[in-house]
Amino acid sequence: MSISKFTKCLGENIKTVCFWGLAVFIFSTQAGQAAEMLDIRNLKSREMASAYFDRAMGYQNSRFAAVSLVEALDRVPFEGGADALILRCRDDYEGIISFDDIRRYDIRLATDIRIDPQFKRPSWLQAWLLLIPDDSSAPSMERFMTANIEKIYLASSVDYYAPLDKVVMNHPEAVSGSRVYKQNCLFCHRLKGIGGNKGGSLLAKFDFGQGGRDAMESAFLNFHHKMNEDKQNVEQFVSHSALKEIGLFLSLVFSEDH
Repeated sequence: MSISKFTKCLGENIKTVCFWGLAVFIFSTQAGQAAEMLDIRNLKSREMASAYFDRAMGYQNSRFAAVSLVEALDRVPFEGGADALILRCRDDYEGIISFDDIRRYDIRLATDIRIDPQFKRPSWLQAWLLLIPDDSSAPSMERFMTANIEKIYLASSVDYYAPLDKVVMNHPEAVSGSRVYKQNCLFCHRLKGIGGNKGGSLLAKFDFGQGGRDAMESAFLNFHHKMNEDKQNVEQFVSHSALKEIGLFLSLVFSEDH
């Protein structure tokens, strides 16, 4: 296994290491003092299945080689405010996973993915992939399906979510919609400078001042269904009532920005 030399880059407070095509950035900008490297390279890879993955994808008999993120966290004496990993993906998707969730659900990182040939594999379904083991009680949400990870950053979730949480502080009725958006939408639809941009900004796509909520809900149902050819079935994670809560939340964000 070829591993690059541990080097400093992008300023005094950032370090990076690359291995198996994955870059891990350790930095102190948001997380207090600089942390040690999240060292995945020496972890033992294990063969496993994931009913959670197969159910979400509509697959059967998928197999993986995966390492334990819990073991990775246990090796590093994190200090400061770091409590989450930001997962930057090659297709402009951006996930975030808390240390608490990693430990609570024993989350793994798949280094190899083997799909039964009878099923179509979308281009985004590449290692590195978050993986939920079969004995885990993880709730069903898009957050736990992050794939094609290219870079990992340490972060403070409080700092990361601050612009969105400010909206909720001003509008308590947005609590539910904000929570669902963070769990299922933010990774593709950036909002207030946070998240990925694979699917573009929903505030740019829909005029929430002129009936945009209904248009957004209709577009979601017409695209994110179980027959989606690119396996972007987010409808399985977002109920119709939750979708309306998202619409309310986005309307309030829109109103603040305008």
